[in-house]
Amino acid sequence: MAVTIRKGNQIDFDPNKLVPGELGLVLDAGELYFCYSAGNTKKLTTAEDVQALLDSTPDAYAALLQCIGDLNNNPSELTNILNNISALQSGKLDKSEFNDAIGDRSQLPTPNSDLVSSVIEVSSQLDSTLNNINSKFITRLMDGQVTKIKLIGDSITDGNGTRSYASPSTSNPVIFNDGAGNIFYEPNQTNNGWAQKFKTFIADDYSSVQFTNAGIGGKSAKWANTNKAYWVSEIEDVVFVMLGTNDRWDCATPAEFKTNLISFLNYVKAKCNLMIVMTAPPTLNDNDTGTYHFGMKEVDRVITEVCQESQYIHISHYRHLLDYAEKTGSIRTLIEKDGSHPNDEGYDAVWKSIQQRLGFTNGVTNWENGSLSNPIIAIHGNSFPYLQSTTPITDFVNGKETIIETYGTYTDIINFPEGASGRLRTIRGLANDLYSYQLFEPREVNSVYKRTWNYGSSIWNAWEKISTSNLGTIYSTTTKLVTSVSSGANTNVASLSLPSGTYVVTGSIRWDTPGSDDRYITITQGSASQVKGVEFMTNTAIVELSSTTTIYLVGTQTSGSNLNLNSVVLNAVKIK
Repeated sequence: MAVTIRKGNQIDFDPNKLVPGELGLVLDAGELYFCYSAGNTKKLTTAEDVQALLDSTPDAYAALLQCIGDLNNNPSELTNILNNISALQSGKLDKSEFNDAIGDRSQLPTPNSDLVSSVIEVSSQLDSTLNNINSKFITRLMDGQVTKIKLIGDSITDGNGTRSYASPSTSNPVIFNDGAGNIFYEPNQTNNGWAQKFKTFIADDYSSVQFTNAGIGGKSAKWANTNKAYWVSEIEDVVFVMLGTNDRWDCATPAEFKTNLISFLNYVKAKCNLMIVMTAPPTLNDNDTGTYHFGMKEVDRVITEVCQESQYIHISHYRHLLDYAEKTGSIRTLIEKDGSHPNDEGYDAVWKSIQQRLGFTNGVTNWENGSLSNPIIAIHGNSFPYLQSTTPITDFVNGKETIIETYGTYTDIINFPEGASGRLRTIRGLANDLYSYQLFEPREVNSVYKRTWNYGSSIWNAWEKISTSNLGTIYSTTTKLVTSVSSGANTNVASLSLPSGTYVVTGSIRWDTPGSDDRYITITQGSASQVKGVEFMTNTAIVELSSTTTIYLVGTQTSGSNLNLNSVVLNAVKIK
């Protein structure tokens, strides 16, 4: 069914008159309704309500696009909505004062007043909802209208803080050159930050789009404003701007930061077709007053104010990651020890935030729905059939345990211990992956397997059975009348294939006849036992195996004629 829109003022509005599949926009009350069925009309007050609407009918998306387009074309209607949101009527402000001042922001109270705080809080919520519903970026991208994407930012755009971070190489493309010797190069492709994830996404699905990461470590909005002509070309298409973290020290006050930010954003906006402004994630070092003049809370407040005043698209990773951390754990698990840069998990959260706000979340990486990177201790069932035995440790959260129950339907189940379904526990170290490991418990079997992450090679080491039920297992082979051992040569006279573990291995040989020549036997990875002129000889060794390995018993004689073997025995007993 097609979704239609009915608009009007409160006095004329009757929710019972809406027909199924119809939106009702109450202009002077700032309210939006949707009729699901006759007599079942619901006011949309949260992003969750809007998402439920989108899930109910595909036509709702097109209708909401039209609704938001109408609002963008009629600023007075948008002002009415902001002016009448119920949160602004809860005693925080005098409505008449707000009506008088809305047309002239110079008359608004000081930035620290309840009024401005309330306007920022509520309008940012509306901004977030509008961005979720109607992303100008994803619409243009899907329509093939995006030709270039440029990211302008500091070291958080550069990718500093990831494990794979490396400073930009001078062989990389130039992203800034002022002609006075100040040259900066594009960050390395290997940096695993949000920008690289974004670039990979664009390259995979929109290969014709030119993507430039112009992030420069240590730069601020103040620096950007001074050098804007060298950082922004005359013809840009889509530009993402995320600055402010370094303005904490480069600007003396939030007011100075705001002045520079406005000037720079106005310049960027004039050079591009679409600009999206972002606030960087929270930091842990704002209390260092000897270095920073204000904190990220003030940075986010200023950016929000500027974007609301100029109607710029705004994504606040500051607020989104605080909300993310409140639901899932401490913000400290997302930020590096230096206090300013996200770690790998933090960058992953930023990327998910961008996906959600711009409208191309694939549903799996949405942290609301859970994923391999969900930073909580949890048991996940068959919702992860894409798990592989090679899934790297970087897909799991730092400092947490993730438990996944695997099933026989997994395409990679054969590569797990015993080729069986079971429970996989992943314990990822907080400091680094030198301490990360996995445990696997096959279903209905009293066995436990363990493997560790090889930090140097970035792969998993082999599985090792560690349960005590395996200790004392005896492996043995016996051979009689084998071929002769040639004089002066080594001959593999017996072998055993042993899984990983520690063993006491004993080998014995009965020669066909005693003699005066020198003979000895060797267990590989053990020591040789040399005896002269005997009929029966043995050797014992402790053998430690990190993976399944074949152990050989080697017979040797140094002189004399070939000697036949009467019998050979090779035993191994697992002790660890």
